[in-house]
Amino acid sequence: MEHTLHNGCPPDPSELMTMAQHITHLLQDHQRWHTLADNAAYYRDHPQVAARIAALQTS
Repeated sequence: MEHTLHNGCPPDPSELMTMAQHITHLLQDHQRWHTLADNAAYYRDHPQVAARIAALQTS
């Protein structure tokens, strides 16, 4: 892509689509990790909730 742009050629539409799909997947992964981090922070800040859930899983 850099080589194409550097030489003044427009990028191929299929190459642009591939890049857009890749960026979309990266953003989805980022959102997933952000949600997981929020969940982890919640349970860290509310240990009683984490203990109650852990007790449910062992019974």
